[in-house]
Amino acid sequence: ELARVTSTGTVGIGTDSPTGQLTIASSTSPSLTFNDTGGGAGSKIFKLAGGGDKFFFEGRNDADDGDGDAGSIMTFDLTNGKIGIGTSSPAKLFHVEGSTAGDFLSRIKNTDATNGEGLQIFTENTNSGSRALDVRNSNGQIFQIYNDGNIVIKGDGSDQTTKWHSGSAYVNA
Repeated sequence: ELARVTSTGTVGIGTDSPTGQLTIASSTSPSLTFNDTGGGAGSKIFKLAGGGDKFFFEGRNDADDGDGDAGSIMTFDLTNGKIGIGTSSPAKLFHVEGSTAGDFLSRIKNTDATNGEGLQIFTENTNSGSRALDVRNSNGQIFQIYNDGNIVIKGDGSDQTTKWHSGSAYVNA
């Protein structure tokens, strides 16, 4: 038996004991595939798949044997609660990764024109030596904002830094 519809209307594929309205079971990689037969080349297949301790949303190629235009869209790592967008191996609790030449990687937009505010970064940690915000590029640190309000800016990759503390600026060379 490959599929079962129970007397209560639940459907099991790969199982004779469905636990939800639709249960897909496999010992390797259970998946649900949507194929848009009228879609453009390389972007017809959207797949929800599980494998190991992860659950994936993927854009697949037309043959469903490799990444399509979108590749790995979103990953849920069920062992540690990490979520990845654009990566199948999230390194942090929320990890976004991608390549967008000449454009920004992400955008957070509040469309409330009257009382809308932008972005809040909040930490329970009050240790003055800990960072609330750390901005880096492939050469290293650009700037950091510490929990005590200190700001450290490192401009040209040299050892020179500018620090703001209690309304005063200090330049260290």
